[in-house]
Amino acid sequence: MENRKKNIGVLGAFALSVGTSIGWGSFVVTGSNYLSKAGLLGSIIGIVLGTLLMFIIAYNYHYMINRSPDSGGIYSFVKQTLNADHAFLASWFLVIVYIGILWANVTSIALFSRYLFGGIFQFGRLYSIAGYDVYIGEVLLCTGVLLLIGGLTLLNQRITTGITCGMVFLFTAAIVFVSLVSLIRQNGFSMSDVRYASDENHFGQIMTVLSMSPWAFIGFESISHSAGSFSFRTKNTLKILLASLTVSAVLYILLCQISVMAHPESYASWLDYIANNTEEGVMGIPPFFVAHHYLGKAGVVLFGVALFAIIATSIIGNIYASSNLIRRMAADEILPPKFAYANRNDVPVYVRLFLIGLTFLAIFLGRSAIGFIVDVNNIGGVIVYAYVSVCTFLFGYRNNVKIVKVFGVLGFIVSLVFGVSYLIPVFSTTESIAQETFIVLVLFSLFGFAYFTMVLKKDTKGNFGNSSVVWVGFSIMVTFFTGVWIIERSKRIHGDLMDQIRSFYSIGSSPSDEVFLKEIESHADRLNMIGMITLFGIVSVTLLLLFTTLYFVKENEKKHKQQLESISNLVNRDPLTGIQNHRAYNADRKRLHAAENADPEFAYALVVCDINDLKYMNDRYGHDYGDEYICSACQTICSIFHPSSVFRTGGDEFVVILEGDDYADRDMLMSMLEEVSVRNNATEKAVVVASGMAVREKGEDFSAVFRRADEQMYMQKNRLKERRPNHDLRKR
Repeated sequence: MENRKKNIGVLGAFALSVGTSIGWGSFVVTGSNYLSKAGLLGSIIGIVLGTLLMFIIAYNYHYMINRSPDSGGIYSFVKQTLNADHAFLASWFLVIVYIGILWANVTSIALFSRYLFGGIFQFGRLYSIAGYDVYIGEVLLCTGVLLLIGGLTLLNQRITTGITCGMVFLFTAAIVFVSLVSLIRQNGFSMSDVRYASDENHFGQIMTVLSMSPWAFIGFESISHSAGSFSFRTKNTLKILLASLTVSAVLYILLCQISVMAHPESYASWLDYIANNTEEGVMGIPPFFVAHHYLGKAGVVLFGVALFAIIATSIIGNIYASSNLIRRMAADEILPPKFAYANRNDVPVYVRLFLIGLTFLAIFLGRSAIGFIVDVNNIGGVIVYAYVSVCTFLFGYRNNVKIVKVFGVLGFIVSLVFGVSYLIPVFSTTESIAQETFIVLVLFSLFGFAYFTMVLKKDTKGNFGNSSVVWVGFSIMVTFFTGVWIIERSKRIHGDLMDQIRSFYSIGSSPSDEVFLKEIESHADRLNMIGMITLFGIVSVTLLLLFTTLYFVKENEKKHKQQLESISNLVNRDPLTGIQNHRAYNADRKRLHAAENADPEFAYALVVCDINDLKYMNDRYGHDYGDEYICSACQTICSIFHPSSVFRTGGDEFVVILEGDDYADRDMLMSMLEEVSVRNNATEKAVVVASGMAVREKGEDFSAVFRRADEQMYMQKNRLKERRPNHDLRKR
């Protein structure tokens, strides 16, 4: 567990959780994605059901925090439960979620400024991206807010969390106040007018809202990445997470309720206003219009301050969460080591400056990505929630805790429901998800794949590449997201072509039908060719990364095998002679014992050797010479019994295991060794090795064979001593 400063209390953790969960979309997406598709009643039911399902995810996060109470969050939890490969995959997608939310909140400032301040910041036009004009004035505005709020994250956490608490209280009070005022002062409001967006498929409308729960609540779990800084017991996190989800759900419902309390007279109903809103200024944002309708300019100012507080807390929370996650990954050398640095206030300065700088660059991309950021965050959230739930189940399974296993399974099912229900529009002919969503996911998956390949190449500790989950996971995601992108692209191309055909036949035209249809066909062929080339490029890059990753996996396996062999050699080799030692001898003895049990007729022979007069040589010529004497004896034994296994089992004792060709030639080899010993027996400094051999008989075990060989060795030792020319020359 990391040694962090304990400066985040219960209120601070609650504020960070709520502040990260509620963002810019609470004022916009509640209308465009909730009310317009499900009405007020459908939205309320969908939000409530989504919240109840998120309670299951909250329990799994609570369990995760208590099992991995550091600031690594999902990275530490998944690594502890599965392995570093899974941890990399889960963390990679969570990083894009947090950075996407951070980017969305900062760039939303330019969007809201157009509604609240008109064109005051629209000066110095730079360029246009996807129909969205980027202005120097708006870039400066967003940059100023980013530096102001981002700078708060560089302060002591106690100060920043205190400010966050104040801002969460501020926007909560503002939303509740406007909600009560609109309910009290509204006239002619009837619940029957706002029950659903249409009279058809109420269940489908509710499911549309329910499927967006990962987007709506993503960030509530951000405190899991600050668990190492909690000044309270981690067992209290469940209460905090449940309270955060409840408050967030209430705020979403209140903003939905506020949005339908009034509508401009130019629209027939609130639904007409929500669904076809093309207004500028305050009227362009339904909650602001209602606040202005009932409270005048004071209502707009109140909601303006509340909106700024919501954006600020979301920026702070996401910088906190993503920087702590990145910091933990850097500690494992996945990311640059500087990102693991923290100052004396326990603030990871470098990584937070990096995030601020990255977001600054995103400001220049404008607000064209607003639609697909929601989709990316939803899909990324589903992946992360599924990982947390699977790991929770595995922990419960390994520790036989029934309730944990149940919540783990339920959490995975919930994640699956969220994912499937959100992707259903992909296969519909009437609805679609932004193509940019899948382009971003494909690019981010490819980049993650490439980065993992780099990590794998530099991995010297064997932490990564132990499972196929990363390259298989990224390959599947690239394939799936590319396929979905092709589906979405085909639907859009088909729709555009049909619009052109309808337009041609409705207004009439001078070209003949044949010429027009050929132009349409040629245009379709060009678009299809672009799609095929893009698909071929993506598949080629994916295969290249796959083969490169597999190459590095094989290389790492070779290196690890060599390292293991090197370590094995160190522990199994005799440092003096370089041959195998007593430890290796015992291992080979176990091998022979297993072979004996498997085959009663298994044949081998043992040769037991002992060096004569080693004590005499040490006493007369010194231990250095004695070591040389042992090495000379070893060389003699190894040169004769090659390639059989020779072991030094003691100071002057050796054992040879004869198998294969040496077993067949055993008598000849023993004669050679005896001949050398008899010849050397006449010279004082020459090496004399006494030896004895025994062949395993049917049903005999290793110990019995060894005893017989040992007896033969001692018999030869005595014969050699008796035959010495000068019996007193060597004394044992």
